Amino acid sequence: MRLTFIAVVTALREPFDRVLANLSPDCVVTDVFLSWTVDAVTEHGIPMLSFQGTSAFTNCAFDVLGKLKPLQTLPSKAEDFVLTGLPHKINLLKSHIDSSADTDPKKASMFASIKDPEHKSYSLMLNSFYELESEYINHY
Repeated sequence: MRLTFIAVVTALREPFDRVLANLSPDCVVTDVFLSWTVDAVTEHGIPMLSFQGTSAFTNCAFDVLGKLKPLQTLPSKAEDFVLTGLPHKINLLKSHIDSSADTDPKKASMFASIKDPEHKSYSLMLNSFYELESEYINHY
């Protein structure tokens, strides 16, 4: 379903280009699932902020999972593991982790496209606030 949604919203590129040309905004806030907006705002010379609808903790955890790939080195009989490299000790169950992006090229591409706007934007907006997740915001 997510992959279909992303494919469908890509059709909004042309109308989005027209809006950018007509309005000439000072900045655009875009959702990370709309990675095609990066090219559009760049072509119009408009700064972009990337919005990630998840928390700072979630972003930190996904980064660690993506970089360290702990499931690939975990013994097959292990049921849980510690997610290292975070401000707190986080134990996760192996059965709760969707590792299909390692074998599904479409999912891998989707996750890569989510990171693209984040890396190319002026800043990242998270669905959180500093008082709640200061350690993870500072860590990220």
